[in-house]
Amino acid sequence: MSDKFLEFLKVLDKMLKCPQLTLTEAEVELIKAFLEQVLDNNPNYGLQTKQAFKAMLDMSNNPFELYAQLITYINSHDIRL
Repeated sequence: MSDKFLEFLKVLDKMLKCPQLTLTEAEVELIKAFLEQVLDNNPNYGLQTKQAFKAMLDMSNNPFELYAQLITYINSHDIRL
């Protein structure tokens, strides 16, 4: 496993143990970078969906709010587009 993935897992563990904990800017950027990489490598999302998700990633500063935005989008749009 890559070092970045292990760092991501540590941050994820930290978030799950204490959801009210404030993450550092570096931790938020790590999460966003990891999610962008997953998005780029996922063939199941269409170009329009990938562009929308990347815009959400760029604008979000809170992983929990980002999660809510992504779930709302997935439930209200055709993600194959």
